[in-house]
Amino acid sequence: MGKIILITGGARSGKSAYAERRAAELGGEAVTYVATAEALDEEMARRIARHRAERPSPWTTVECPRGAAGALRSATTRVVLLDCLTVLASNALLAAEAEGEETAQAAVLEEAERLREAGIARGGTTLVVTNEVGLGVRPSESARFLVIASPAGNYFSGPLRPVSLWLSQEYVRAAPGGTGAAKTGGNYAASLVAQQEATENGCDQVV
Repeated sequence: MGKIILITGGARSGKSAYAERRAAELGGEAVTYVATAEALDEEMARRIARHRAERPSPWTTVECPRGAAGALRSATTRVVLLDCLTVLASNALLAAEAEGEETAQAAVLEEAERLREAGIARGGTTLVVTNEVGLGVRPSESARFLVIASPAGNYFSGPLRPVSLWLSQEYVRAAPGGTGAAKTGGNYAASLVAQQEATENGCDQVV
């Protein structure tokens, strides 16, 4: 019975590089690489070319955007690396979407089931790369500045009263150029001079 190893992670998280290292550990130069992507635009063509150049030259590459189970069954090496399942599913979905949603979903499930059956039946090890599209950290496209005020009790000296804020235009901490991203002692120390400025101007806190 064959062994299937699923390798997943967020976009640009190093899944392919890890899978290739693992395939090399298991199969050395005897690895069949099943590529499911198609060069439909210039960016994808560059990515495919880069991945192809980074793979060991003795490996056998099979371009298979659909019907990857056939590529697994015909592989002559004990180790097969398929990259990636997400693109394979997308290809199946797009090919059948004109026939309706149910038909398209069935096509995806059929592609995946045939792949699973082929991986088990062939023996050896099949590494399958896939994407977890909601996983990972991505840069924000916008920012919102908010001041949330509430009674703080004894946090400030004196009786409970409205808190006065000093808006510093010279010092910065939690923004590009500041130390807000560094969880160290310097994170908060950077605000001490600005807080002193606020106190000198009769304010309780600095923003």
